[in-house]
Parts: sequence; structure tokens; C-alpha cells
Amino acid sequence: MGGDQYLVGLTDVADIVCIYRQAMRKLMLAHRATFPLPVHEGSVSLSHLTEVLDWLKTRGGYEFDAGVLEAARVALAPLDLTISVENQKVNHYG
Repeated sequence: MGGDQYLVGLTDVADIVCIYRQAMRKLMLAHRATFPLPVHEGSVSLSHLTEVLDWLKTRGGYEFDAGVLEAARVALAPLDLTISVENQKVNHYG
């Protein structure tokens, strides 16, 4: 998977959808059953940006640049780092 996979806190999400952090927290608390679970909890809880934006998109009423969601999806896509060594001789002894 790519990098930090766009892990974000509530403040980051609030900035993306142009609402106050307090409003984002209130929304999360009011919808605990369906709000995406954080992948890290500590002094700051972090969630996957794609999951939170998809959740907001299904709820409706929140505007954000579709490019942000697409970039987050690309970051979550698995990387293909396969190296082909077929038909190549490898000399381990010099």
C-alpha cells in the first residue's frame, strides 16, 4: 500500500470540507455507528481520508474537491513492485 495512505485527523477533514473542527467532531459523535473507525487512536485519532470522504459523500451536503478523493484512492492502491528476473543468470560467486 502507498505511503501513509492519506491518514488524517478530524481537523484535516474539517478543513477539506470547509467546516469547523467542532462541527466535524459533533458529526462523528452523532453517527458513531456508521462513521469510519480510526486506524490509530492516541492524542490524535487518524482515519483513512478515503473512508471519511466516502462517508461524507453518501450523507450529502458536504462539498469537497473530487481530486482530493481521487488522490487518496490512488494512495491506497497497492503498488506492483514485482521485478522480473526470468531468463537472467545470476552469478553469486563473482
